[in-house]
Amino acid sequence: MAKYQEIAQLLRHQLERGEYPGGKVPPLRKLAASMGVSYLTARQAVKTFKEAGWDETKVGRPFVAMVTPLWAFTEWHRAIRNQTQELGGRVSFIAYGSETDPVIYDAINQEQYDLIILFLPDREDPRLIELISKAKDRIVVMFRDLTQYGIRCLEGADPFCIEKFLEILKERGVRRIDAIGRDTDLTSPRAIYYQVWRNWLERKGLEGRLFNIKHCPFEHEDIKTTEMCRDILARKELAKAVFCFTPTMAAGIYRACYEYGLVPGRDISIFGFGDQERAKLMTPALATVQNVDIPGTVRKLIKEYCPGAKRSSRLAFRLENTDIFLGESIIP
Repeated sequence: MAKYQEIAQLLRHQLERGEYPGGKVPPLRKLAASMGVSYLTARQAVKTFKEAGWDETKVGRPFVAMVTPLWAFTEWHRAIRNQTQELGGRVSFIAYGSETDPVIYDAINQEQYDLIILFLPDREDPRLIELISKAKDRIVVMFRDLTQYGIRCLEGADPFCIEKFLEILKERGVRRIDAIGRDTDLTSPRAIYYQVWRNWLERKGLEGRLFNIKHCPFEHEDIKTTEMCRDILARKELAKAVFCFTPTMAAGIYRACYEYGLVPGRDISIFGFGDQERAKLMTPALATVQNVDIPGTVRKLIKEYCPGAKRSSRLAFRLENTDIFLGESIIP
């Protein structure tokens, strides 16, 4: 067997093992160097490889990049990893450590990825939005609606499920429901949580106060929430029912309540939004708006970015089903 034929066979086996991102054969000079052969031999090998139709054996196996804050690994990240692997593809997790970390920009500029999923910092940087817009054909942004720029987004649970908990509390005689968020949340994607909570209270004629913790990027929200809630409880200003924008903030309230002898689910009702895995492990289990079938939603999205796949015109991907987890943190 001629050398170029051996190289063509080797290319096929490497492709089937998923060694080439997105099923793409490397440039000829790079291939020649890696195989230890001449440029002409590498070119003949690739020609033989393509004429045999072997380059089609890898269609449908995507190379996905997940750009995420370094502290985050949630059920969403796990679903992206698992569903990509089930489709025969590969995932590269790229963690950034600050809102200005250059790895975010470097990842977007990498052309080997079929799909880049971005878990962006809270603050919207116009330069970053401009860069994303230029590469939007292979980018999806998580938990932020940038469809006005023609950028695809992957959204979580329906925020209007918050109203289900509010209705439950109202039926149990609660007349005031406070909320705890960050001082930046009213201008971030979480603003919808505030709007749903505030609008519902106004429609029902109930009261509620928003308590803001100072947002310090890349610092633990549970610690900040604990410090703030200590002061609120000391002044006896916190209502008997509280909506936390995240389970992390709820964990901070739990700690402050413990120090003041209050038991969630007995002395105070607390519920949150999302991250049901953490919510269910809290004591008592935190009532929360929960995601349903994250893997199914993620799989539908990733399949559209498989090499050779047909892409729909859909810009927003949201969970088709949302429910509530009625944990033990709400007073019966």
